[in-house]
Amino acid sequence: MRHGWEDGRRARGDLGHAALLAEHLNVTKDLLSAKNGEVAAADGELTEEEKTAEEVKALRATGNEHYKKKDFAEALRIYNEVYEKDPEGQVSVLSNKAAVYMEMGDLDAAEKQCEEAIEAARGLRPTPFEQIAKFYVRWGKVYVKRKDLGKAIELWEKAQMEFTDKATERLIKTTLLEKKKADKLAYVDPEKAKEAKERGNTAFRAQQWAEA
Repeated sequence: MRHGWEDGRRARGDLGHAALLAEHLNVTKDLLSAKNGEVAAADGELTEEEKTAEEVKALRATGNEHYKKKDFAEALRIYNEVYEKDPEGQVSVLSNKAAVYMEMGDLDAAEKQCEEAIEAARGLRPTPFEQIAKFYVRWGKVYVKRKDLGKAIELWEKAQMEFTDKATERLIKTTLLEKKKADKLAYVDPEKAKEAKERGNTAFRAQQWAEA
C-alpha cells in the first residue's frame, strides 16, 4: 500500500511540474508575440527623426528646383532653412549656397560661404573630410571665375590633402596646362596670353558648377 501511495504522489508531482512548464512556455510565447508585434509596428512607420530627415531632403530638392530656374533668392532662402533644420546632416547644402552666389556674380559672398562651410564641417564628428574637400573644390572655382588659376590650383591641392579624388586630380592637371600656356604666352606676347586665358575661362564656364 505504501508503495502505491508514493507512486501516486510522484505522479501528481510530475503532473504539477508539467503544468507549470506549460504555463511558462505559454507566457514566453505571448511575450515573444507581443515583441514581434512591436517590431512589426516599428518597421511599418518612420520615427520622428526619420520623418524630419525626409522632410528636409524634400525641402532641399525644392531649393534645387529654384536654383535650376535661376530663382536664386528663393533658392538661398530654402537652403538656409535646410541648414537650420539639420546643420549636421545637411552641411553640404552650404556648397549649394556658394554656387548660388557664384551664379549671382557675388564672388566675395561665394568665397566667404566656402570658408564658413569648411569651418562648420571641421566642427563635426566624425570629421567629413570628403565634404571638406568638395568645399575647397568649390572655392577654387570661385578663383577660376576671378581668372586666378594659380589660386584655384592651390585650393584644389588642399582639397586633395583632405580627400583624394580623381576628378579633382584631373582638374588640377588640366588647369596647370592652361596656366603654363597662359604664362608662356604672357612672356612672349601679353595680348595672346589674354586670349588664351579667356579661352580657358570659357571652357570652365561651360561646366556645371552646381552639385545640387
